[in-house]
Amino acid sequence: MFTHFFAGCLLAAVAAPGAPTPDVVVPNTRSIKVEMRVNAQQLIDHCCVQHVVLKGETLTKIAAAHRAAPHATSISEILALNPGLKADKLAVGQRIWMPPRVSGLPGAEMQFVFTSSHWHCPVGISAFAPKAKISASRYGVFSLVLVSESGMREWSRALAANKGIHEAFARLQEAGEIQSIEQRCTPTTVWNESPVYSCVDSLTIARSRKGEYSLGFSSVAYDKGGKVVPPKERVVERRRSDQQMSLLFLPMLGAGWLCIRRRRQPAAGLAAS
Repeated sequence: MFTHFFAGCLLAAVAAPGAPTPDVVVPNTRSIKVEMRVNAQQLIDHCCVQHVVLKGETLTKIAAAHRAAPHATSISEILALNPGLKADKLAVGQRIWMPPRVSGLPGAEMQFVFTSSHWHCPVGISAFAPKAKISASRYGVFSLVLVSESGMREWSRALAANKGIHEAFARLQEAGEIQSIEQRCTPTTVWNESPVYSCVDSLTIARSRKGEYSLGFSSVAYDKGGKVVPPKERVVERRRSDQQMSLLFLPMLGAGWLCIRRRRQPAAGLAAS
């Protein structure tokens, strides 16, 4: 049973994305470099996340570094989470699920952590690995998706059948088996007039005593020369961009008004005759 369950976890990590979103380029904008730094210690301690194998690492070394004695992580724990894993054939860059560092309450279900650019549906979802490069969507959205063991079982069945995936995801969200946490970060595009050329976004994942997770966010922006851009200047540019966006819609509104006016004029003539 556990083999099929954790195989489902791996399937969820590579779920096929939906229809591609058109890459709309807004005029007078340019791309900026956004680096994301995530403090995920609370997730590592209390949830199942993935470890990216480094050069020279063995399963014994990974287990020893994960949880210290007297409750050291055993190789059997790791193998149970990763069916088909060969302890003597690890590859650099390979991802493996790791158990929580802190033991939960007796009978409590484990939670598996994923990230997604669309928190409300299983599109572009991937397993969360704290040491891997992490990025938000182009619009600056970063989402964590926490899936319980029982929730993963039902979702894995939907994935295996390739049917009702979105419905299962929504149903499990409503039942509390899937929890999503969204944070707005820095978008990767700015208006050409913006002084910002790069940003460093920092996310800290906090956990309450009740086991509820939240995201803390801070951001530092830099200009073309590497100097810090004050927050007030970033706000001014954001307001200015909103105004420019409004100007883009004015011609569209005007054209719509003319179309309505032309349609009404013949109708009025017929009524008069």
